[in-house]
Amino acid sequence: MTTLALAVLIAWAGGAPPSGERPLAKHLEALRDADATVRLEAARSIGRLGPRAQGAVPALVETLGDDDADVRAAAARAIGAVGPAAQSAVPALLAALKDKGQFSTFQGEVPTRMPVWAAVSDALGDVGPAALPDLVAALDDDHPQVFAGAAGAIRRIGPEAKEAVAPLVALVKRDDPFARRAGIYGLIGIGPEAKAAVPALVEALEAENFHTRYWSCRALRAIGPEAKAAVPVLIRLLREDLPSVRRHAAQALGGIGPEIGEEATAALIAALDDPLEPVREDAAIALGEIGPPAEAAAPALEKALAEGPLAARVPGAKALWVITGRSDPAVGVLVDELGDYLWGVAAAEALGEIGPPAARAVPALRKLAAPDQAREDLRQAAAAALKQIDPASVPQQGPR
Repeated sequence: MTTLALAVLIAWAGGAPPSGERPLAKHLEALRDADATVRLEAARSIGRLGPRAQGAVPALVETLGDDDADVRAAAARAIGAVGPAAQSAVPALLAALKDKGQFSTFQGEVPTRMPVWAAVSDALGDVGPAALPDLVAALDDDHPQVFAGAAGAIRRIGPEAKEAVAPLVALVKRDDPFARRAGIYGLIGIGPEAKAAVPALVEALEAENFHTRYWSCRALRAIGPEAKAAVPVLIRLLREDLPSVRRHAAQALGGIGPEIGEEATAALIAALDDPLEPVREDAAIALGEIGPPAEAAAPALEKALAEGPLAARVPGAKALWVITGRSDPAVGVLVDELGDYLWGVAAAEALGEIGPPAARAVPALRKLAAPDQAREDLRQAAAAALKQIDPASVPQQGPR
């Protein structure tokens, strides 16, 4: 074991490491191995210890300077896993936001490359509110990775980061699309506590860059009812803008909720006939979020479910039930969709929300909840739905 690793352990444990922490000593030693693969696994193993690895923080900070980008990213993630107890690492993490290296990761099952500074940003967010003063200061940095990484960390901290709203708004007002989007990204995580940002976000809805427009829609949705001032512009975007902006405008209107008014509701109803399926889907979801005040949408939803073009029938059926309070025809549509690979779980969940009025779905749900059901997610969703509709009908689960 290196002198540094031993010193860290003694400082942490107050003496010889107890037997339960001996694996940490082994991992700390491995962080100095000549083989990058060994160092990488050591950093990952330390991360799996979570807050128990607090004593490894100094060694992990040193590892942020490793020659291998994969190791540096793993060290950052391990610091984040320690959480608030890793506050001492914040200055080193902020410096590491300038790391342009690329590390290997997976998006689902697809291997890809990501910048190390993105992992560092996540780690800063995981340290939590204790990092806020430094993160707020970093928003004023001229380096794009630094202010964007700080904004990403603030988003991860969430509503507790409300003190960052004004500095994030200053980013949104910069004459720089990247800075604007970074500021908006941070505001999304803060949610309703970011209501003071609404005027700046409404202005950003008019930006030439369409990415800025749809990110602004996302932030307004996160803010919710307090973003009502954005409704007139969102209506126009829903009617006239690019597909990606139209769908996010629909999402924003749904997030703002029942107070959007008749004109906005009418625009969402019209969007049920949009040429693109994702826009139709998001319009249906938004109408469901508005609920009974969107009663005028019921005929259009019924028509779309019966004749098309609403391919996303589960959100349409759920919206119809939420708006009207009637289980028919929603239950029939949802039962039909239980067999759909993409929508089956969502259909089961919606039936569970309807509860006892969805009793005629019980036979189909029992079949899906049977122990021999191959898809675990569908089996669990069906069983959960049965518990809400008719608890006595849930199949007994034997050993799998």
